[in-house]
Amino acid sequence: MKKIVNQYDHIKPGLYIIATPIGNLDDITYRAVKILEKVDFLLAEDTRKAKQLFDFLGIRYPSEGFLSFNEKNENRNLPKIMNKTNEFSIVGFICDAGTPCISDPGIILINEFKKKFFSIVPVPGVSALTTAMSICGFKFDQKSPAIFWGFAPSKKNKRISFFKKIIALSNIAVVFESPHRADASLADCLDVFGSSCKLFVGRELTKKFETLWWGNLSDYLKFRKDRSSENPKALLGEYVFVFDFSLTKQKDSKEEDVELWVNTLVKYVKPTDLATLISKNFDVPKKLVYKKILEA
Repeated sequence: MKKIVNQYDHIKPGLYIIATPIGNLDDITYRAVKILEKVDFLLAEDTRKAKQLFDFLGIRYPSEGFLSFNEKNENRNLPKIMNKTNEFSIVGFICDAGTPCISDPGIILINEFKKKFFSIVPVPGVSALTTAMSICGFKFDQKSPAIFWGFAPSKKNKRISFFKKIIALSNIAVVFESPHRADASLADCLDVFGSSCKLFVGRELTKKFETLWWGNLSDYLKFRKDRSSENPKALLGEYVFVFDFSLTKQKDSKEEDVELWVNTLVKYVKPTDLATLISKNFDVPKKLVYKKILEA
């Protein structure tokens, strides 16, 4: 009888970048569990949360234990990690939730392992970014590409500049926000993006009190105000905002084209004829075009 070979019996040495659940622990992949069972030591953004995950999964702790690796200690702990690692080491790295290195620490770790010619192996899984994008209902393509911007800055002046940059460069933008800055960020978004900006909100994605919301910015702010008056705790949690500027930008582009035609042809075509021509060509109200002709 032919022996069945288990691919996880012999895992090659290297650094494994392992995605973990963003809320619902049942979302962890089978492969992630099998790799976690095999690592010699595990680097974790928070070792306490890592141990809780191992306990939930019912798997033994790594033989060489856990080592903290986050934004506060990554430069200090990196030499320790490299000294601890040899050509036979199976090293795992997880962040608190989701996929490492996406608005989370880990970049310098990967680059250091690359310098030492160690294998780097992705173990993909859940990400708040892809989770939100999969259900926001906005179309992503070459005409309307999406850009991920990470977390908004904490200081207001930098945040305003951040949002101005977003609307200038994005058709669709994905932004993470923490529970305590959500209101301040949304107020700045209203000033920069306008009340009619289309918006998807994912709060506490995949968790027990997950909230999903679709609509425009002004309606969402009203919704938040109503919910806050009912139960302030109902708005706590981690947020993913997906903004869609595509329709606004199409409208702005159409208005610019109309003005260009008016300014170019107003000297050569009768106002009534020009208004009819442009109205049909750009599918805009004739009265609006005629007003622009009179202003030209």
